[in-house]
Amino acid sequence: LILSFVFFVFSAYCYNATRVLSPFIFTSLIAFFCLSNRKINKKMYLIPLFFFGIGMLPMAIYFLSNASSENQSSLLLFGGESRAKILEFRSYVDIKPHFLSVLFFNSKILYLVEYLKNVFSYLSVNFFFINGPSHPINGVTNFGLFHLLEIIFVPLGIYTGLKKRMIALYPIYIWMGLVVILTSITKELPHPTRSYAILFPLIIFSSLGFTRIVALLQKLKLNSQRLGIIGAIILFFVYSTALYVVSYFYVFPYKYAQDWRAKDRELTAFIKENESKYTKIIIEENANFNYSSYLFNSLYDPKVLHNDQKYNKNGMLVTLTNFGKFEYRNVNPGEDSNLDNTLIITRAETVMDANLLKEIKLPIQKKVIF
Repeated sequence: LILSFVFFVFSAYCYNATRVLSPFIFTSLIAFFCLSNRKINKKMYLIPLFFFGIGMLPMAIYFLSNASSENQSSLLLFGGESRAKILEFRSYVDIKPHFLSVLFFNSKILYLVEYLKNVFSYLSVNFFFINGPSHPINGVTNFGLFHLLEIIFVPLGIYTGLKKRMIALYPIYIWMGLVVILTSITKELPHPTRSYAILFPLIIFSSLGFTRIVALLQKLKLNSQRLGIIGAIILFFVYSTALYVVSYFYVFPYKYAQDWRAKDRELTAFIKENESKYTKIIIEENANFNYSSYLFNSLYDPKVLHNDQKYNKNGMLVTLTNFGKFEYRNVNPGEDSNLDNTLIITRAETVMDANLLKEIKLPIQKKVIF
């Protein structure tokens, strides 16, 4: 029991949405466990709760800090961008008498409507089963998070668990409900990263729905019907998997090479090989070479990064601008081309009056006709 608390604390310090979801899910599971096992001595929870409190203390301090509110507010439903959209909408509303505008189109009502829209966005068939996330950095854009056939298994599994009152699945229902309720306070849902915690419950319900289908097939009297349906399901899954594999390895490395950062490793190797020759390295923002990609591929020392990194507020986001000899900013072709001992990473479209050391090109799409 103590180890479960300790390992939970470690898992909580991961992606932003999980920092909120994990404590709520964990607390709900503890409450469910206590209610289901009332004979257990409650004193046995004191020691693990002590370790839990110590482990969660840094997270609590972070959430209460100004850095947390500034960094996360732009993602929230009531953050700066969303607030601006609601204010813009209200600026157009001029209904007479005026109290109707105040009563039905005030900020609280509009925020509630947006929240409910986010809740019901989790019913998106297109996101979960057909095309998946719209941005290629989060998926292959023509394949959902689940196989298309699971559009039958998932709802059937949810219905079966409720109808048969499977107590063992109640924590999973709590998990799924908390994901929907809590992540709906953010924007752009369902989101491939902020909503990923819902995948585990849906996988379980898909499995339960599949077993329900198997049980129904076993009741068929004709073996030919049973074998035909089973064969069709297997064939569909095989083709669906093959389609995903072909898309992942043959289509998208070329079609979305820039989004998948196909040449980041090559660029990092070039910088590592030549960085000792320069006192400053400027990486233009539109070069689409993220600092995180360089840190990962170059095995950059985290201690060095934390000691000299500098941030700046860019709109509603706090972005990294400097670390070590690296500088992230827009390039001025007239001034920056004359800098001494400076390596500039930019796009080919940027005209520079300087020596071109290396040009890295994205993979060229293969032309195949059949």
